[in-house]
Amino acid sequence: MVNKAILVGRVGKDPQTSDAAGTQVSRFTLATGDKYKNKAGEMVESTEWHNVTCWRQLAEFAAKHIQKGQMLAVQGKITTRSYEKEGQKHYTTEIVASDIKVLDWGKKPEQSTEVEEVIPEDVNEDLPF
Repeated sequence: MVNKAILVGRVGKDPQTSDAAGTQVSRFTLATGDKYKNKAGEMVESTEWHNVTCWRQLAEFAAKHIQKGQMLAVQGKITTRSYEKEGQKHYTTEIVASDIKVLDWGKKPEQSTEVEEVIPEDVNEDLPF
């Protein structure tokens, strides 16, 4: 039997990183899309949101390098877990990532395209050249 998911999509929010029983974990959402024609012949776009969980070194990578809006390829397994909140049992399905490839690094802060214009307050006429 095989439980494998491969998703390519955009990060919906910056990873939230925490420590679970001494092990680092990062969670974020990933949006994937689909386009199809409805019965009226109109193009319809739909977005599916996936919860992605990363553990250990992959969680550390996610915390340092992944940010909202980036295009990622995520490979992992589909898991469902349950938890209780206010007496109600809730279920959630998530992708536990085993590999992440960043497909779009985006603009890094040191690659800013803004040019800062510096205008001296007092131009000194006594320059030696």
